[in-house]
Amino acid sequence: MAILVVTDPTRDGHLIPVLNELGMRGHAVQVFNPGAFPETATIVVDSTPEGDHTRVRWAGQEIDLSDVGSIWYRRPASFSLSEELRPKEDEWLRGECAALMNGIYANTDALWVSDPHALRRAEFKLLQLRLARQLG
Repeated sequence: MAILVVTDPTRDGHLIPVLNELGMRGHAVQVFNPGAFPETATIVVDSTPEGDHTRVRWAGQEIDLSDVGSIWYRRPASFSLSEELRPKEDEWLRGECAALMNGIYANTDALWVSDPHALRRAEFKLLQLRLARQLG
């Protein structure tokens, strides 16, 4: 099974050492920058009665998410949208891109390192306080 790293390579100083280490250990690793979507990356979701099949294509690479065993989610870039969009169009399209990516993340049967949904949930201070009380 492949390892997928979801990050912005230009902002992640840990990426190269981690890729080197994983390579030395014999793991197949691909790096996907969500900042390439939708301008230069394509996401194809085939939904059939047997289930969903998702493929991501970017910069001459392609990965079938059913072949991914684990995903490291770390500092992804914002989506790349045309500068010609009006502010309301930009806001709407960013929301649509986020909904697609969040749906894909939630529907991916891989081991997550830094699950994006868990990261967002961890940002809720009141929830943290309630859990702290429950745990003593």
